Amino acid sequence: MKVLLLGVVGLLGFSLAGAQNVTKCSLKSQLKEKIDNLPEKIKQAGLTADTFVAKLVCYVENGSNFSTSAVTELSHDRGSPASGPSRRRRDTLDLLSNGDEKKNATLYGLFQLPGDPVCNDNNSPNVCGMDCRRLTDDKIDDDIHCVLTLIAKIVEQGFGAQNIQELTKVFRLMMQPQCKNAHYDVYFHECH
Repeated sequence: MKVLLLGVVGLLGFSLAGAQNVTKCSLKSQLKEKIDNLPEKIKQAGLTADTFVAKLVCYVENGSNFSTSAVTELSHDRGSPASGPSRRRRDTLDLLSNGDEKKNATLYGLFQLPGDPVCNDNNSPNVCGMDCRRLTDDKIDDDIHCVLTLIAKIVEQGFGAQNIQELTKVFRLMMQPQCKNAHYDVYFHECH
């Protein structure tokens, strides 16, 4: 029994060893740097860089709690209570679903990006050109690149973008109502 318990504790410790939390201020800085390097057309699309960064970091805080290894399995389980985190999960699923078509979803990594259409989880298209497991490692440069790729596709290609409905849903997921009042100066007041 002790050997089994030690084995379970050892496996748990090993799986958590790869987990990393980024800080709000660090993520803000990295996003600002990358956004400042975007083409002008994207920067002038109506959502200011500061507003976008505040809303996106707020979404990260609410979605993954700044954990790079977060994976959230969402399903249309009718037995869930209608309040608290389960309600958020159901709202997220409704946002990602197509009308009457009820499908489950998996959200990956720091930005809690859905496998469909963002990355390859063997069941979905691959807009970001990456395996979903790369969204759950400690290297967040590719995660940020993926988010900015999604935004660029929407802005540059508009309704002509391949998978535009799915891309729009991902953008709406990142701009959820709980972060609508995330104003840059207030939200990042502790960052220097």
